[in-house]
Amino acid sequence: MKYIFFILIIFVAVSCNKNNPEKHNNHAHAHEIPSMAITEFTENIEIFAEFQAFVVGDTSKFAAHINSLTDFKPYSKGTLKVTLQNEKNKIENSIDLPNPIGIFRPFIIPTEAGVYQLIFEFKLDTLNEKIVVDSLIVYPDAHTAIHEIPEEKPNSDEISFLKEQAWKADFATMELIPTNFNEIIRATGEIQSSQSDEIILIAKSSGIVIFQKKSLVPGMAVNAGMNLFIISGADLTINNIENQFATAKVKYKNSEQNYGRALELVKTKAISEKDFQEYKSEFQKDSIIYHKLAKNISQKGVKIKNPTSGFIQNLYVSEGQYVEAGTPLASVVKNKKLVVKVDVSMQYQNSLYQIETANFKQQFSNKIYNLSDLNGKLLSVGKSVREEYFIPVFFEITNNGEFIDGSFIDVYIKSRVVLNQIVVPKSAVIEEQGKHFVYVQTGGESFEKRYITINFFDGNNYAVSKGIKFSERVVTEGSYYIKLSSMSGTLPIHGHAH
Repeated sequence: MKYIFFILIIFVAVSCNKNNPEKHNNHAHAHEIPSMAITEFTENIEIFAEFQAFVVGDTSKFAAHINSLTDFKPYSKGTLKVTLQNEKNKIENSIDLPNPIGIFRPFIIPTEAGVYQLIFEFKLDTLNEKIVVDSLIVYPDAHTAIHEIPEEKPNSDEISFLKEQAWKADFATMELIPTNFNEIIRATGEIQSSQSDEIILIAKSSGIVIFQKKSLVPGMAVNAGMNLFIISGADLTINNIENQFATAKVKYKNSEQNYGRALELVKTKAISEKDFQEYKSEFQKDSIIYHKLAKNISQKGVKIKNPTSGFIQNLYVSEGQYVEAGTPLASVVKNKKLVVKVDVSMQYQNSLYQIETANFKQQFSNKIYNLSDLNGKLLSVGKSVREEYFIPVFFEITNNGEFIDGSFIDVYIKSRVVLNQIVVPKSAVIEEQGKHFVYVQTGGESFEKRYITINFFDGNNYAVSKGIKFSERVVTEGSYYIKLSSMSGTLPIHGHAH
């Protein structure tokens, strides 16, 4: 879609006395002819062209500023052809290089008054853009042009920001088009370890806890198979695991010898098959008990090994503490899956069952993560109200290494879709004393400050209900530079020298 802005300025105030023909003739000077400005957009380029209103026999020189809509930088090469035509006449002129970069300077000398089309054709490599402006008038003389073109009244709300300034800055605009947007429920979430990702290490016997790492603290990374604790029963008279192991070892050795003798005796039928099976069964039972204890017992006590890689989330005991068998010692999380618990106000209960996704932002960072970015999913929505009339909502995410268990984050839950919204990125919006505003482009080098009313915010974009409308263009990058320009108090000056 194309947008055209016409700006007509009278450079020299002219008073006309109809009863004095000599004064009429004095008007016919080129520098008194009004200037015009046209701003148009295609899918690929923006053109802002300044030129003198068309008068038969007078040269209208163009200063056509052309920049890409990809990076909003000027073109350093290319060909621009301008054509002024109607059914009877056609005048054209082209220029092969800009001078300076971004500004092309063709000219047109009209030969006959009338209503014309003005056509711009820009070519560069495979780029071929054509812009047609209808209903431009060629005036028979300067006197007619001056008196038929209305004088533009100064607009104190307009802010001047020249193309040459924009091209040197990080600058961009966007056209406002109808966009679907989710209703946003903003809340605070708590990062928790996933229960499916958490392992509790327990004491396998009664005894005294001995740490196997001096730096055994919450947050410490641990590998699979790492020995974290020893439960020592050396000083215990009851349930001494070392004594149990010594007894099991003696029984195992004895039953092993008995089973070996029985194997020889059963071959010669010196013992019955029934007696042989009893020796075999006793040996197998003692072997299982012994090897199970031997696997986890050292000379110091029972070893407690970590079964998976991850990090220690909690320590439940202190070194030297006595524990009973089955006592939790520590929790280890794999650190692969996390749960985000969000308490949502009851006023949003009808929207909670239409949740589509969510955005997350850590409170110390401006980076926004989408649920899909973290390979996440909605786990559940609470079916009952908790304290202070909150409903719990749970999401599961994959930890990318940037989330810490127990920390709090900002959550933007995306619920039902609201159709045909005006949506602008966060970078376009400036907050001022609690109010929000954007800059709207009203011409190639003119902008207007607009206060807006916000419906929703998802961490990245705002849905706006008032202040701007579809088909307008807002500044998405470089708003700060326009704000500085507005503070200088300079009004737009069209027809400036380039």
